Amino acid sequence: MAVAFSVAALPIYAVATAPAFGGAAAAGTLVAAYGIGNLLGSAGLMVRPLRRDADPLMSSLAALVAATLLLVMLTPTLPTSLIAFCLAGVVLQLLSAA
Repeated sequence: MAVAFSVAALPIYAVATAPAFGGAAAAGTLVAAYGIGNLLGSAGLMVRPLRRDADPLMSSLAALVAATLLLVMLTPTLPTSLIAFCLAGVVLQLLSAA
């Protein structure tokens, strides 16, 4: 449940950091990057489904989600934030499939 709340806060975080990146358009771009990451994760799962048992995957993927959220918080520029938001979307999609 903690993962769900923290990931649900990503759009709020995007709006909060948008002034540092250039305004409302930056917030929309960051949220779009997160959505693109979700789509890329889904496409990756269609090409190569998860093969391990769900229990060990849940722990490792939850840790990976935490790492990507930390990366989102530590990125200082818009391009690096876009990459971090996209990675967060990919990893969350993998966690959702596990």
